Amino acid sequence: QIKMAADDRQARFQRMNAIENTCVGVATGAIDATLTQWMIYCKNATQQKIPIIFNPLILYRGYIMSVINSVVLTGVQFPLTGATSRVILYNQPKKKNIK
Repeated sequence: QIKMAADDRQARFQRMNAIENTCVGVATGAIDATLTQWMIYCKNATQQKIPIIFNPLILYRGYIMSVINSVVLTGVQFPLTGATSRVILYNQPKKKNIK
């Protein structure tokens, strides 16, 4: 039953249209940028050999541009991946359900 639930979930994602894929990509990009912004700041500060200041105003400097970047990239990536998957799956022979 768990296997069937996973298959249903996968099939549901494969049936998503381009707008749904774009919405998922945009949301994913915004979440990713929000959760990783402070780590990017720490990485950049370490590379530039400047002290790391744990002030949210400093940690999240450049946050808006980071979100825009991630949203655009994943917002385009998700529908393109969906379209590519449909092309690949469309050209595959249909599997017969053997029980």
